[in-house]
Amino acid sequence: MPPPIFLLAALMAQAAPAAAPAADPPSDVQLRNSPHWLHLPTPAEIRAAAPRGAGRGEATLSCILNDDGQLTGCRVVSESPASAGFGAAALSLAYRFQMSPLTAKGDSVGGAEVEVPIVFRPRGSR
Repeated sequence: MPPPIFLLAALMAQAAPAAAPAADPPSDVQLRNSPHWLHLPTPAEIRAAAPRGAGRGEATLSCILNDDGQLTGCRVVSESPASAGFGAAALSLAYRFQMSPLTAKGDSVGGAEVEVPIVFRPRGSR
């Protein structure tokens, strides 16, 4: 399976679909250049999910898009600072992400692998 490709969405989280294992999967370039997110967590939801008393942190999830464009089977692939709780916080936000179930060309996103880096920033920081 090819490595996942990253999409942008910093404080609103970022995601990166790779080719889906379907008969006619959407291309990596198509998903990377024209993602259509139906829902992303808000900055307030991201701040609320952050570990109490934590400063800035990041975590990246690896997930599979289902046929409805929702993230499933997510796991933490990186967390910084390590063991600070940002991985668990990112997992708690996974249900807030939803991509359009179809690409602009009408291909299903179901089965595509996505990596979702999420940046946690304390209120008032940039």
